[in-house]
Amino acid sequence: MTHRLLGTVEIGNVRTLVKERGKTYVYVGRGRAPDGLEHAHLGNPFVVGAGYAQGEAAAAFLPWLRTEYRRGAVIRRTLEDLARRVRAGEHLVLVCWCAPRPCHAEHLRSAVLGLAAQD
Repeated sequence: MTHRLLGTVEIGNVRTLVKERGKTYVYVGRGRAPDGLEHAHLGNPFVVGAGYAQGEAAAAFLPWLRTEYRRGAVIRRTLEDLARRVRAGEHLVLVCWCAPRPCHAEHLRSAVLGLAAQD
């Protein structure tokens, strides 16, 4: 069964973030979440500048995310929780340092929306 999504998922940048009423801001970067942001602990383990260019780090994240999800890791529970919240009508903004450059948050957004559309 496919659900009609009541919520949305956007991607924001920590540096340029302007909070809007009615949206939940979820930090998906590495390290400590900036003040006032919920922390999802979904940071990209592939670091730009440590062997990866910007787009390469984001691209390397997708197969890693799929593997971790299949393993039933904490990532799976976190993504499923975010999807449940979107189905319930919550408007999430996944916040990282990269956007609008290539960012692992794009893969997280797709995963959350895909899960939210499922039964």
